Amino acid sequence: MLSSKLEFFDRVDLDFKTVHGHALKTTPDYRLLPEANGAEVLDDIEDFWRWLHDTLPTLTTTWNASPDLTRLACTGQSAGGYLAVQSALLFPELSQIKVLASMGGSLHTDIPDCRIPGPRVILGRKPPPPGKAESIVRTYLRNIKPQTVRTSGNVVDMWEFLTCVLQQAYLARWFGAMGKEELDVMKMLGRANAMPPSKYT
Repeated sequence: MLSSKLEFFDRVDLDFKTVHGHALKTTPDYRLLPEANGAEVLDDIEDFWRWLHDTLPTLTTTWNASPDLTRLACTGQSAGGYLAVQSALLFPELSQIKVLASMGGSLHTDIPDCRIPGPRVILGRKPPPPGKAESIVRTYLRNIKPQTVRTSGNVVDMWEFLTCVLQQAYLARWFGAMGKEELDVMKMLGRANAMPPSKYT
């Protein structure tokens, strides 16, 4: 499963285990923006699916049970929601996802709020004014050391920076979705021949 490490998913997993008996949860480690770009993030997700099918079975030979990789549910929230959908779209044979849930995934980046900077209200609060927000983002970018790889971050600690990124419309630019069709979920969904049963919230 692609999922954030949030209590919500722990409850979902617990409910799933209660109803269906057993479940194995795996969470891929992938590079984060802005230290990485969208193509690099998707490379990490492709590597995860290869690992899941090629390596995980060899690691479970001493377990009392082995994972059934023909019954995969893929869930994600926010970036994980985007990556769950992309897993089904870009790597259908590799991932072999049977059911998909994307919660709050940024699936449509070609909209004014994602492309045009301007004052916003994000989760009921205003980020710093645009000039200060731009300064916060640029300061963060200036302080990234070459070859930095970041795979985690505390949302609470980074909240001001994240709201500035959204207000200043950096997300789509960093991810590289503009002009790169394979990174644009909506375009890929329009061309998809098939998708597993899916829920988007």
